[in-house]
Amino acid sequence: MKVAVWGAGQVGLPLAYRLATCDFVSGLVWINRDVSKIAARVVDIEHGLALVPCCRSAEAIEQQDAKEMLAECSLVVLTQGAPVSDGGNRDALLATNQTALQSAVAALEGFNGIVLVITNPVDGLTRWIHEQAGLPEERIVGLGTVVETARLRCALAGLVVPAVPPRSIWCFAGAIARDSGDIHTVSVKDTETRTFFSVPVSLGRRGVVARHLAGIAAVDLDACRKAAANSQESLGRSRASD
Repeated sequence: MKVAVWGAGQVGLPLAYRLATCDFVSGLVWINRDVSKIAARVVDIEHGLALVPCCRSAEAIEQQDAKEMLAECSLVVLTQGAPVSDGGNRDALLATNQTALQSAVAALEGFNGIVLVITNPVDGLTRWIHEQAGLPEERIVGLGTVVETARLRCALAGLVVPAVPPRSIWCFAGAIARDSGDIHTVSVKDTETRTFFSVPVSLGRRGVVARHLAGIAAVDLDACRKAAANSQESLGRSRASD
């Protein structure tokens, strides 16, 4: 499948290089506000395509041309925005990163693929993009606790004798590409509230195929809903101040 990466910061840059080497990516579209920042890097990726298993093309696209290019993509990963500073608070970045993602919201209207939000605060921005772009809830997910889960797997793998390798985080995108229905803990819209938070879901080419809540204690699920509601109150305050 063809995948788009939007942004070229500390997340977007390595992500674009890594995706070009994945065996489920047939083409890479790299979008950035300043295309000159990524033009030479796209040439680097193109020079390496003879050595990768699947990717046949890489393109550098200015964000004003993104909507047309996204029509060819099955997955777009949003990484643009300010990072969390040392000792900083993710929620404090909401208004700043809403502004950074505004161009993406316009380009995503009518998009038929899957949207993965990495920009922080993930839960709040995933909900905001869902509402602003009018995307179906099963086709927009936030990175959620995928990274934390990968760290836990790595830690547990180090305790196993004999040693076993931890599974890579890249199985997330692979689940979508291969329509495997593999389970990942990502940020999705709760079926009973309007909030987004992380729960185990099966992912495939249609996005969220199924939610797996049966193994979560009711008290824990209620706590997640309350925490999500509290953390996303700032979203409503942000709207009110616009």
